[in-house]
Amino acid sequence: MKYFEGGALDLGADASQVVAHICQRHEIKEVNMLCHPVSTNWRQRFTNTKQRLENLEACLEFKTAERQSINLLTEQVLKLGTDGLMATCEATFSGGVMSMTSLVKNGSFHIPMMNLHPNEGVLIKDILNFIRSIYPDKPGYLLSSGRHFHYYGDFLVNEAGWKELFGNFLIAYDFVHPGYCGFRIFDGFSTLRLTTHPIFKPHVPRVVAKI
Repeated sequence: MKYFEGGALDLGADASQVVAHICQRHEIKEVNMLCHPVSTNWRQRFTNTKQRLENLEACLEFKTAERQSINLLTEQVLKLGTDGLMATCEATFSGGVMSMTSLVKNGSFHIPMMNLHPNEGVLIKDILNFIRSIYPDKPGYLLSSGRHFHYYGDFLVNEAGWKELFGNFLIAYDFVHPGYCGFRIFDGFSTLRLTTHPIFKPHVPRVVAKI
């Protein structure tokens, strides 16, 4: 099924189609992906403050986790789709998943991307209203990742704009997990998952709302 024709992207499109669509619209010819391991995270393993304080060293394990960077042409992303991206990742990083990184055009710009981890009581409409409040008249997409949500802006920002994105979401902290923001600030770019893992990440992220 084709999910976009002439600039339109439909509900149900998967994350690889969202990435290809945005890149085509903004003349991004090449993207950088990361293949990396997935598992239960620190907060899932240690569910209360006492446990987390006793295991603080584990929250920084990501710094030493092995990752494999892969550059792909936008047209390859579109052609491969989710299944092809999974196979590409498996060939170089067995058992991992592939994530899109936000840095594009030789690191000059970012695609606005955020992993959303809303607190209890936050609805999809609340997420959409907040995004529209910080980016009036800017198009984008909200994807369901299975447990939570992913946001992709259909526009580009510079380094200052990327930092502003994280600042806005950290201030309105009911929408994000600060751990994700910390990881991404360390890296200097955002990442969002495109493929699946049968145990830890079984759902392909798909569009549930257009902004």
